[in-house]
Parts: sequence; structure tokens; C-alpha cells
Amino acid sequence: MLVENKAARIARERRAYNITVLGLCETRWTQSGQVRLNTGEIILYSGHEEEDAHHTEGVALMLSHEAQNALINWEAAGPRIIFASFKTKKENIKLNIIQCYAPTNDKDEDTKEDFYNKLQTLCEKLKEKDMTILMGDLNAKIGSHNSGRTRAAKATAQEEYTEANRAVKNSVKTDKANFIEDLPKEAEDASAQGNMNQLYEITRKLAGKYKRTDRPIKDKNGNVLTSDEDQLKRWREHFEELLNRPPPQNPPDITPAEEVLQINCERPSKAEIEKTIHHMKRGKSSGPDKIPAEAIKADIGTSTEILHDLFGKIWKQEEIPTEWKEGYLVKLPKKGDMQDCKNYR
Repeated sequence: MLVENKAARIARERRAYNITVLGLCETRWTQSGQVRLNTGEIILYSGHEEEDAHHTEGVALMLSHEAQNALINWEAAGPRIIFASFKTKKENIKLNIIQCYAPTNDKDEDTKEDFYNKLQTLCEKLKEKDMTILMGDLNAKIGSHNSGRTRAAKATAQEEYTEANRAVKNSVKTDKANFIEDLPKEAEDASAQGNMNQLYEITRKLAGKYKRTDRPIKDKNGNVLTSDEDQLKRWREHFEELLNRPPPQNPPDITPAEEVLQINCERPSKAEIEKTIHHMKRGKSSGPDKIPAEAIKADIGTSTEILHDLFGKIWKQEEIPTEWKEGYLVKLPKKGDMQDCKNYR
């Protein structure tokens, strides 16, 4: 990859074959780091630690946009091993990818021992529940092995596979077309019945929308943060600066009201609580307490009694529970670099 435009040619082949994470060997790059190409791919690379070292060996991972969004962290382990961890659609299960470049048999024993020790140490740190892929150039030699099949038998097997593959693809295409054709009819039925939740769900399916995973963000110095812990610290720092603003030096002069408004400050009655519960809308997201409106409305009488006692204690003690002061912060992207926290509202 030291040759000019070699990385660009590799990126073009990656896009042609639609490879999400492409492992590279013998990059001949020294030290470790990451490089963003003009086409959007990111290359995570690992080589000899010395800056003036010989341009030999070296491994790397080329990540597509999808892989960049799912990246959790990565680790350089010398010129022969690089490791990266990614989010998956399964909650609490990660995808670990180890790209390696094994030494050949004619290398000295220390080099081979160091490589396999590092690889063993890295594998032992990974959790068994996660999915791990070990790939790369293992420099293995294989002997001659004759399966006994003739060329005619191999050709027949290939034809059978091609035919079966074509039949499966046609079946999937037909089922998908039938599924899409049924969605508008289901949307019409949901609209006629006033079922807005189902209508919105069908609309999202037709529009092809999907939930985007969190992408890496940058710290104040412009360095990309890949680990969840570092990103959470950066978001906390950003929102503390954004929301905890000092009071204005020249507060506005507000004219006092001409008359005192009559506001009922008595303890909330059961009738008021029950009326409020009836007006709660279903299908809304719950707060940090994880109690949806459906649970409260399941037995309005019991909920009214419980809330009446709770509100009475709060009204008497004049102290708001700590849980009521908690909530969710949802970041919404605006324009510009999505790795910059300032480009979110």
C-alpha cells in the first residue's frame, strides 16, 4: 500500500464487492492510527512502533460507512495483529474481528512465539457470548488432497448449486413483492379503524426508514472517540456546557401583575388524579421509571389510590422526588459534521 493510489484502488474493489470490513495484510505502514480516504472509508492500521522502522509487514482494516457507525473500539497489537469491536443488532452481543499476518515457518522462533502469544492473549480477553472472526494471511501450507471427483461431477454439482441459488433468490423476490403489495391495504384498514400506531409503523416500512446507530464523535481537540465510555463523557461535557449557562448579567425588568391570580394550592384530590389518568395517551414512550401509560390505565381505581397517597406526601413535605428531576436527552442531528457535538440539537 506504499504505492501511490493503492489505497484508493483497494477501496474501489471493496465497494465493488460490497465488503463492510476488509482486512489487509502487508500494508508496510509504520506505527498505528487511522486514515480517512476521500471516498469516505476509514483505514485502521497497525505496524512497527518505531517511526524509522523498515516498511515491512503491517495489517489494517478498511471500514465502510456502516462499519464506522457500528465501531465500538479498536486496538493495534504490532505489525501482525489488529483488533476491532463492532455493535450488532443483537443487544449486548458484539462482533470482534481480528486481522492477522502470521509469520512463515522460516522466521526465527522468537518472532513466531511473540505472534502466537499476542494472539492467544487477545483471544482470551474476548467474551464467549460475543461473535469473533479471526481472519488474515495465516501463511499455512496444505498438502495435495484428491477428492476423487471427476471434472464432470464437479461441473454437475456447480450447475445444481446455481439452479438452487436462482430458485431461492426468485422465491425471496416474489415473497418480498407480495409483502410490499399487502402493506398499502393494511395501511388503509388501519386508517379506517383509527389505529394510528399501526398506520405509522406501516408507513415507516414503506419508506424504508431504519434506526441509525451511534457514530463516533470527536473531542474538543478533534480526535475521534470510538469507545462508549469516552463518547458518554464527551456528551456529558457538551450538555453541561450547553445547559448550565450562567444567569444573565442584566435580567429583564418584568412588570408585576396588577392582580393576584386565584390558584388552587390545595392537595390534589382523587377526582383530579382520576381525570388526569383518563386523559393520558396510550402508545407513548415511558420515562426512566419504565412505567407506560397503559400500566397506569390498566386499573384506574388502584392507580388513583396509590398516586393520591404519593402526591399527598409530596404536597405535605414540599419536596420533589429526585426521580422526577430525571429524564432522557435525545440528540437530533442538524447539519454539518455529525462527529461534532455542536451539530446536534
